[in-house]
Amino acid sequence: MLIPILFSIVAPLIEIKFFNKDAICAALTNRLATLVTSKSFHKGVAFLILSLVFFARGLDEDHDYLRISHGLWHCFGATSFYFMFSASVSIDIVKGEESHKKQA
Repeated sequence: MLIPILFSIVAPLIEIKFFNKDAICAALTNRLATLVTSKSFHKGVAFLILSLVFFARGLDEDHDYLRISHGLWHCFGATSFYFMFSASVSIDIVKGEESHKKQA
């Protein structure tokens, strides 16, 4: 779930090592500020916290023998991934290229 978020942070840090540091630092700061302030990202964090609650409940096999909590962990985790990913990248289908958008 956190792989797109971690990759969007780690990849620019690797670029800083090899390319123009000032321009990349400005782009990275702008990208993180846009990501953290978006409503979609906040929804993703809320669903992630909810999914972690069901993950913890799913560890008790005696009281969750139908594995409903485990299933809800997957459901809310996938929903969290969707909102976090949509906060960071939108894909323009017509042009076939990625564009970063700022959600108000």
